[in-house]
Amino acid sequence: MVDVAIREIGYLVSYPPESIELERAKTQLQSMLFMNLEQRPVVFEDVARQVLSVGKRQQADYYFNRIRRVQAEDVHQIARRIFSTPLALAGLGKGLNQMRSYTEISDTIQRQLSAKTRWRILG
Repeated sequence: MVDVAIREIGYLVSYPPESIELERAKTQLQSMLFMNLEQRPVVFEDVARQVLSVGKRQQADYYFNRIRRVQAEDVHQIARRIFSTPLALAGLGKGLNQMRSYTEISDTIQRQLSAKTRWRILG
């Protein structure tokens, strides 16, 4: 499972997502946003969180439009920025002693941030 996660992170930091993949993700996020806001307790929590964090409440259309404007290059740049910082890593369960080391995982991701390195799975 770690190898799959590392491979996907490698794709994110190496290439912008394809347009169809990005549109699917944006549609899913917009749908989840509106479905969650149909529940009264979630609306109350949302109002409180927004007022406490930014001092006012934005309507759902505001977020819908912000999500719609996200571009592939935005996702790529944010992924590169997130994964250029030190990772937090935790493991639990059977086979933990076979999990790759923190250093090995971190070094693999950091290599993907180099313009000279193309993605390749651990091995």
